[in-house]
Amino acid sequence: EKAIKSLSGHVNVLRGKTFEYQVKQALLKGKISLENYRIISDINSVNISLPGAHSYQIDLVAYLEEKTPKAKKTKKKTKIGLAVEVKNWKRRIYIGEARTFLKAVQKLKELNKFTHIVMMYISRSGFSEPAAELLKRHKVRLATLEDIEKFLTKPSK
Repeated sequence: EKAIKSLSGHVNVLRGKTFEYQVKQALLKGKISLENYRIISDINSVNISLPGAHSYQIDLVAYLEEKTPKAKKTKKKTKIGLAVEVKNWKRRIYIGEARTFLKAVQKLKELNKFTHIVMMYISRSGFSEPAAELLKRHKVRLATLEDIEKFLTKPSK
């Protein structure tokens, strides 16, 4: 029974990693709209240390640049990041997970000195109402299974 539970856990991890890989490929091929941004680096996962001695992994992180940079003459350089969380869970994302994601992204922003960060949260099973409201208030782009199926099957540009 222990071996079956362990094997089941490994299978779930593999499904999650496969899902992350599919989202990464969709981002790299331009199937997921980043509006006026483009990816200028490889997409990797990043572990962030949060207070309370625990670590949080942001699944997909990359650097972005604006497709049409504003013609401002400013001395301040902009450094834009992308943070994507991908959950292949059977249950919805609740507010606790949403808060932890936002804390990890804030820490990522500070560590990398991003002037702006584009955030996406992709959940197979959707979001609880409080979690969705919180994430939208922080300008996180949300996607569910229906959205995911659209961009994973959409032809490349």
